[in-house]
Amino acid sequence: MINDTVFALSTAPGKSGIAVFRVSGPNSFSVLRMVVDTLPKHRVATLRNLRYKNDFLDQAIVICFEQGSSFTGEEMVELHVHGGHAVIQGILDFFSGKAKLRLAKPGEFTRRALENGKLDLLKVEGLSYLIDSETKMQKKQSLRLLSGSLSSEIEVWKTALIRALSLAEVMIDFSDEDVPSDTISEIRESTNSLVKTLSVTLQGYNSAEIIRNGFQVAIIGKPNVGKSSLLNYLCGKEKAIVSNIPGTTRDILELKLDINGVPVYFYDTAGIRETSDPVEVLGVDLAKKKAEQCALRVFLLNPEDKRSDFDIKGSSNDLLFLSKCDIRKKHSLKGVSGKTGEGVSEMLKKICQVYEKEAPLDGLIVNERHKQAIINTLACLTNVSKELNKTTVRIELVAEELRSSITEMDLLSGRINVERVLDNIFLNFCIGK
Repeated sequence: MINDTVFALSTAPGKSGIAVFRVSGPNSFSVLRMVVDTLPKHRVATLRNLRYKNDFLDQAIVICFEQGSSFTGEEMVELHVHGGHAVIQGILDFFSGKAKLRLAKPGEFTRRALENGKLDLLKVEGLSYLIDSETKMQKKQSLRLLSGSLSSEIEVWKTALIRALSLAEVMIDFSDEDVPSDTISEIRESTNSLVKTLSVTLQGYNSAEIIRNGFQVAIIGKPNVGKSSLLNYLCGKEKAIVSNIPGTTRDILELKLDINGVPVYFYDTAGIRETSDPVEVLGVDLAKKKAEQCALRVFLLNPEDKRSDFDIKGSSNDLLFLSKCDIRKKHSLKGVSGKTGEGVSEMLKKICQVYEKEAPLDGLIVNERHKQAIINTLACLTNVSKELNKTTVRIELVAEELRSSITEMDLLSGRINVERVLDNIFLNFCIGK
C-alpha cells in the first residue's frame, strides 16, 4: 500500500468556492507533469493552468511537497481548484483514468503520515478528534493531543522506566559487591514517583470525558411544574409539548447546548408522581433511571415540594430551583421561569460551576484506550512496589514488570505494532485525510 500513489478530494463534496485535491506517493509529480508545463518550486503555492491533451481542466493553485517535507512524508501534490461540480468531476475523471494511481481509502493520508513517522498514534487520534470537534473545549483538547502534549509526557515516563529497568538489569547481571547499595532504593523511589504521577493523570480522565462526550443534566419535577417549558426556552423553539394536562411528557427529550465550550445535554423527563396509568408509570420509571444516570439533576419545585419527595438517588451537587418564579411569590429557593427566562442564566452558571468543580477540564488522556494503558502501567508498577518492599527481592520479577510497563507506554504512543487499534481509528476518518 505504501508504494501506491493515491488521490482524493480533501474538502467536503458539493459546491464551494475552493476544492482541494491531494495526491501522495512516488508518482505524484509524474501525474502533475501530465497537466502542467513546469512543476512549481517545492512548497511554493503557484498559479498554474491545468490541461490534459485538448481539455482545459481549470486554473489552480498548485503546491508540491518533496519527500520528507509533506504531511504524509511522501512526495505529495495539492491542487486548489474552483469548487464547482463540473470542475471537481473533471479532475476526478482525469485522476481515475491513470495507471499507478488510485482513490485513497478513508484516513489513508494520515495513516501514511503515521507509517512514515510524521505523526505518532496519539497525534493521529488528536487529528481525528479535531476534525470531529464541535465546541471550543473539544477543539482545545484535540489540539493539545495533536501538538504532542501527551506524547511528550510519555517520553518522560518512559525515560524514568528505562532508567529503573537498567538498574534492575545491573542487579541481575552483576554480583552484589559490584552493585551500589542504594540501587533498590533508587528503583523504589522512581517507581513510587511515577505511580503518583500516573494516578493524577488517570484522575484527569473524567474531565476529558466530559469534554468529549458531554455533561448530562436531568430536569426533574412533578407534572406541570414547567420542565418542558424550560427545555423549550433553552432550545429557543417548541421542542417539547407544553400542556396543562398532567403526564403529557412520557418519553425523554434531549437538548444539546454548547456552554462555555463544553457540550451539555439536558433531558426533559416525565413528571414524577404516583399514577395508575400504565404508560405514564413506564415514563416515570424511565425518568428516575435517567436521572440517576446523569452527572447532575436540576429539580424544579413547587413552593410546597421538597427534594425528599422524589425517590431518586442524587448527589450534593444537585440543584434546586423554584419553578414558574415569574408568577410566584418570593421563596427561599432561587427561582427559574421557562416562560420568561428569569433565572435561567443563573441556573446555567451554577451548572458550569458543578462540572468545573467535578472536572477541571485539563486531562491529558482523552479516551478509553489511553485510560486502559495507564491502568495497565499502574498495575505493573504496583507489582514492582510490592516486590521491592519484600525482605528478599526477586529482581527478575521487578525487571519483567518494568518491561511490561514500557510496552504499555509504547502501545499508547504507537511505537510498536498496534494493528488491532489502527483499523478502528482510521475507519472514522474521511476520504482525503
